[in-house]
Amino acid sequence: MILRLIPVLILSLSPALAAAQDRFPVPQREEAARSDDRAAEHERLNARREQAPKITAPAPELTIGKIVNAKCRLMVEREGKTYSAEPLPVAVAMGDVVTCVDAGEANIEFNSGALLMISGNSGFKIENYMVERDGRDMVSLLTGALSVSFQFGVKTFRGERFQVQTPTGTIGVRGTRFKVKLPSKPGGDEIIETFEGVVSVRNRRGREVLVPAGNFVTMAGSGRISGLIPLGRRQ
Repeated sequence: MILRLIPVLILSLSPALAAAQDRFPVPQREEAARSDDRAAEHERLNARREQAPKITAPAPELTIGKIVNAKCRLMVEREGKTYSAEPLPVAVAMGDVVTCVDAGEANIEFNSGALLMISGNSGFKIENYMVERDGRDMVSLLTGALSVSFQFGVKTFRGERFQVQTPTGTIGVRGTRFKVKLPSKPGGDEIIETFEGVVSVRNRRGREVLVPAGNFVTMAGSGRISGLIPLGRRQ
């Protein structure tokens, strides 16, 4: 009798155990799933990099800067084609999309003296590069984060000659060193940090907040810009 009851007891408990597992996922199982996803993404990026042809230099008159070093796998999309950015240095042109496809960072020097550091898993597009006398250096941050500074001896651009566009607004340079980071998850806030000088942050509706050195602001998808927050309170 006891032996017959044991299977019945196990069967009766099985649905409850399954329900408990659904309600309380095991952390180790979640981490293993994330690890598998990261491994699959890494393999996909490696395959993409191996298949991509090596990039060739643009015409000298179109060259606006160069990728000088990288600690990540770099891809450059130009005129609808994707190239592997190697060997370095690699010249870049207006319209190029530069992507750091894994962990690490890369540094891009513009002819104007602007220095961009793109973080791992980030990408930006060169929208405009002083094609006219009153033109602006402009890049669009597509994903991840980038930092902007200027080489020693280069004066801050008059007005806002350097801009970073994000999905939510525009960051105009009135200073010499700042960082822009997009949210890693949908619904998150953009973060704009100023380390030197002043940066102008404008949303799509035209509201502007000036962010002096030592402060940061957040900008929500709705366009709401926070008040100034000291960098020391950055988590």
